Amino acid sequence: RNGSATVGPRNREYPERFYDSVSLSVAPETFSVPAFDGEARAISIEAGLLTGEARVSPSVEDNEFRPTPERDVLKAALLDRRSGKDGGFTGFLTGYGLESGAAATSLTWERPGVAVVGTDEREMARAARHVAEMGGGWAVADDGIVAELPLRVGGTCSDLDAEETATLIATVE
Repeated sequence: RNGSATVGPRNREYPERFYDSVSLSVAPETFSVPAFDGEARAISIEAGLLTGEARVSPSVEDNEFRPTPERDVLKAALLDRRSGKDGGFTGFLTGYGLESGAAATSLTWERPGVAVVGTDEREMARAARHVAEMGGGWAVADDGIVAELPLRVGGTCSDLDAEETATLIATVE
């Protein structure tokens, strides 16, 4: 009322089947993209939720395209949340501005998966594995896990109290 809550948050008990909805087996090789023609299509972040298509020139190493953060070319992947492999893809993203590390989340809109963006395949795998270890959520990796937000209920909702959830949201932003 008048900008103040009149009722506090309620704690809920969830059935066990609501948990452990994310189970991945992810290695850096999961994000492998064979090199061809020197250019690749990429998702371009335009403004807010708007995206477009761009052509990017990722660096090539061992006949594979690699993320090239100095040119704002990142790898982006959507993995099946039950295996990490089947039904997923790895491509490229530009306009995001990430300079190092990776971020992963099970909070995806269109498909129940794990989305990962990163400047390095090892950090991408680390972030995705951490999301799975938590049973869902957000993980930010940069030479180790530097921030996390567990979303254990169905991989999309927190079972922590509201204050702790708010604090952890601030760390992954």
